[in-house]
Amino acid sequence: IPCQILSAEEAANESQKNARLMRLTEFVEANFRHKIRLADFAQAEGCSVSYLSHFIRKTMNQTFQDYVNSVRFRHACKLIAEGKLSMISISMEAGFSDYRYFSRAFQEAYGMTPAEYGRNANTVIAETASHIQSVHSQERFLTRGQSLGLLQYFRKQLTIGES
Repeated sequence: IPCQILSAEEAANESQKNARLMRLTEFVEANFRHKIRLADFAQAEGCSVSYLSHFIRKTMNQTFQDYVNSVRFRHACKLIAEGKLSMISISMEAGFSDYRYFSRAFQEAYGMTPAEYGRNANTVIAETASHIQSVHSQERFLTRGQSLGLLQYFRKQLTIGES
């Protein structure tokens, strides 16, 4: 298994980055229903917007606004699946101020309109449940066959190393 030994300074830097990333995700989770700006988080962190923008793109592989929208879409999907609110109410509850923008962006992200998602929610959720993970997670999911293949590979490597 690939690994890298970090110096104490590198470990402290990684720890600091992880803590900042956790604060960012908590900030977005707490504020996504309202107008949310990277400048507000930058001020709280005592950093420049430019630095944080680069940090987010590098660590999360997406822009701040893309991340905020993904959190909003995840919330909207839960509300759609519950089926208790109108689509306009869902878009507002998820933090989108314009239903047309929400609908267009949702269709771009999911390949279907929010209404189509609602009609197919149980099927869509079942198909994607095994692939849901945090955007900053290093965790990867493997099928049973992939897992067994990986175990056989490591077993063979261990056998070769013992010879």
